[in-house]
Parts: sequence; structure tokens; C-alpha cells
Amino acid sequence: MDESKDRANIVKHGVGFDEARKVFSDPHVIVPEDRVVEDEERLHAIGYVERVPLVVHTIREEGLGAIIRIISARKATPAERQLYEESD
Repeated sequence: MDESKDRANIVKHGVGFDEARKVFSDPHVIVPEDRVVEDEERLHAIGYVERVPLVVHTIREEGLGAIIRIISARKATPAERQLYEESD
């Protein structure tokens, strides 16, 4: 994990990457949108930790597994939170 980027994300968005990582353990996590930036697919994940953050990330296949790289994380907007709550 990039400690400098983690601290910058906490200052900017109030969400650290340790908290963001927990979103992927939520059995109800949703990935509602995706986009491509500089030939890299970026995904959004919304899940519940102690609140509902949105995590922008990429997934890279490596060997028999996959590596998730967190790009950014922030508190979900009311619309994103509603999307998560209605998906359950």
C-alpha cells in the first residue's frame, strides 16, 4: 500500500485504504459502474464497513489469483448509498 497516497486520500476524502479494503469482504458489495482510463478498466465498489464508502479500484489477474489496486475511496453519495441499499 502506498502510505503517502493513503494519507492524501484520508485528508481529501476522510476514508483510508484500510477501511476501503474491507468493502470487498461485504457479501452485498456492488460494482455498479466501470470506465477505462489510460487503457485501464476502473471499477467502483460500494459496500458496508461502518459506513458506506465508494472505492475506485482496478483488478489485475496474476497467476491463479487477482490483485485489487485501490485508486481512491470516499463516502458514498446519498444516491450511491440508496443504490447499495436497494440492491440487497
